[in-house]
Amino acid sequence: MATLDIEHLAKRFGAVTVIPDLSLSVAEGEFLVLVGPSGCGKSTLLRLIAGLEQPSGGAIRIDGRDVTDEGPKERGIGMVFQSYALYPHMNAKRNIGFGLEMARMAKASIDERIANVSAKLQLNDYLRHKPRELSGGQRQRVAIGRAMTREPKLFLLDEPLSNLDASLRSSMRVEISRLRRQVASTMIYVTHDQVEAMTLADRIVVLDGGKIAQAGAPMDLYDQPANRFVASFIGSPAMNFLTGCIASLQDEQADVALDAGFSTRLKLVAPAAQGQRVTLGIRPEHIAIVESADAAQLSGVAEVVELLGSDTFIHVDSAGGMIAIRAGGGNRPHRGDAIHICAPPARSYLFDSDGARLA
Repeated sequence: MATLDIEHLAKRFGAVTVIPDLSLSVAEGEFLVLVGPSGCGKSTLLRLIAGLEQPSGGAIRIDGRDVTDEGPKERGIGMVFQSYALYPHMNAKRNIGFGLEMARMAKASIDERIANVSAKLQLNDYLRHKPRELSGGQRQRVAIGRAMTREPKLFLLDEPLSNLDASLRSSMRVEISRLRRQVASTMIYVTHDQVEAMTLADRIVVLDGGKIAQAGAPMDLYDQPANRFVASFIGSPAMNFLTGCIASLQDEQADVALDAGFSTRLKLVAPAAQGQRVTLGIRPEHIAIVESADAAQLSGVAEVVELLGSDTFIHVDSAGGMIAIRAGGGNRPHRGDAIHICAPPARSYLFDSDGARLA
């Protein structure tokens, strides 16, 4: 296992700056997930760590050793790409061991490593199969196995599940969770899927425009987002936002008047000013459905109802815009039904016009 330290790393492609100035440390044995929307710089950062891209500035240290100018082979890493990148004319066994062949390792040692890896990845029955004879999940396991045979201290995974269907993605998440307990490596995993990030990571780093918007344990980011960007990205369905202004301030609490026509009182975590324009955020699973309009803060009409069995997603057309609600599977309204809702202050967030969190 290895430590990783990134110091003031920058990457520019001509006039375009992808990563302006980024510093990050990864502990030995940590499973770190880089997450963010397309174009945020997460795959570029991974390629810089791997040595596949040359930085425009800054330093990369693995176990304290400066590897900024070293090639991928010298860094002691294993990498799994979004595409499987398997040789179509080779069977699974040869694909897994090909890197060791090229390193001129003894055949007996190669066979021993392949046997060890294939047993861990449950590939023993498929070693003679060529990639075209394997399922997507099996091909991905072969690609992971190829990286594992190098016994890397640092394991890099670049959106390894993005080409799989929904059912297979779920099962492969379980496989990767199991794999991390068997492989003595520090792991850095790139994804745009926040479900993967939440379920796999020891720590999540949310990137926005090549900068770290927030880093922390999955539930810390869910419960205490530092800003509106993180709040909107972590959680599925995404957080609802309602605009308004601060009507009054008293004892570190703010009375917020929403444009949708109701008010709420929130405890502030940062300074705010009376009359300041703000945005209230509340997650779909925290919205409460009440029986009558008299008991509600906001009412609307069910525009779309998604029945998923264990959950029901209700999209309500209201004075505050479209509101997504995550309710229990037993809640089954019809399109056009009146829906009356409340936003509990204890589960609500407040952001200023720049997206910084106020409450």
